[in-house]
Amino acid sequence: TSGIALLVQQAYRTINNGNLPDAALVKAVLINSADDLGAEGPDYSTGYGNVNAYKAVNSILQQRFFSGSSSTGTTEQFQITVPPSSRKLSLTICWSDPPAAANAARALINDLDLQLENITTLQSWQPWVLSSFPHRDSLLLPARRTRDSLNNVEKITINEPAPGNYRVSVHGLNIPSGPQSWYLGWQIDTADQFNWHYPTASDHLLASERNMIR
Repeated sequence: TSGIALLVQQAYRTINNGNLPDAALVKAVLINSADDLGAEGPDYSTGYGNVNAYKAVNSILQQRFFSGSSSTGTTEQFQITVPPSSRKLSLTICWSDPPAAANAARALINDLDLQLENITTLQSWQPWVLSSFPHRDSLLLPARRTRDSLNNVEKITINEPAPGNYRVSVHGLNIPSGPQSWYLGWQIDTADQFNWHYPTASDHLLASERNMIR
């Protein structure tokens, strides 16, 4: 994962005159592009899934991310167009929250809220949130969609999203130590998509040996 994070940094430097990305952007892209495991959404066994280097680097190179800064009561909005035959839409916001006081009841200082809305149907989605009650039965419950006031990472996914325009809203619910900068990564997985990576015209395959095709 550390090596993939370095590749994400290198990809960002390539298209930004040698400048390094903010840590929150790298984290948002790595989490958003990860391959989900088990039940939909995060869980306490597999987190947000397996890191996917190819998708993470492409998110940077194709500039599939937004950035902004929020204060209490402000709302920033962006639009994403989902084409037909899309398999999955995912977006993740991340921010580097100020440190809380030692032994504080809640670690989060600046509380941002992420929401996704279909502009045509007005259907809306909130982030995946896990139960935080410290009991085994509670911690095994699947994630549910609701407002998150405990974490500085929020992720929304939609399977088989209807084509059309979607509105992404980032609301500063309570920002006592602000303004708070943030980064939001997004991607759309297309159904029935095929990409050939290896071998290419410059690669050489050896006869009578096993060769990997990607």
